[in-house]
Amino acid sequence: MDVFQTNIVYDLARFEEWFAPIRAAGLPDRASILVGVTPPRSLRMLRHLHDNIPGVEVDDRTFARMGDAEGDEAKAIGIEIAVELVRGALATCHAFLREPVEERALWKAYRATYGGEPFVRIVHERGGTY
Repeated sequence: MDVFQTNIVYDLARFEEWFAPIRAAGLPDRASILVGVTPPRSLRMLRHLHDNIPGVEVDDRTFARMGDAEGDEAKAIGIEIAVELVRGALATCHAFLREPVEERALWKAYRATYGGEPFVRIVHERGGTY
């Protein structure tokens, strides 16, 4: 296998828990992982996916964000949710340095290379939702 695709992800924290043993087994080093992201169109859609599609878990925050929105408002909220998921799931890269580097030098290299990129950021912690 060269590519694996996950089911639709709405609960990024839960996805990270699920993905941890896959990462620990080294699968991302051997195959591409395509994380399923679909902009929700309504609270009804989220409820249906959560209640009826095995493996799709929608967190309370996402349900609350969609609320009772309908039409264009719901579409806009759904796109915002999907963009945030893509930023969190697909733009995460872990770098472990071979030699110690001062934090100031790391920030200087970051700004020089990615200063204008809205999707790239430095995270100090090794776990949790970024």
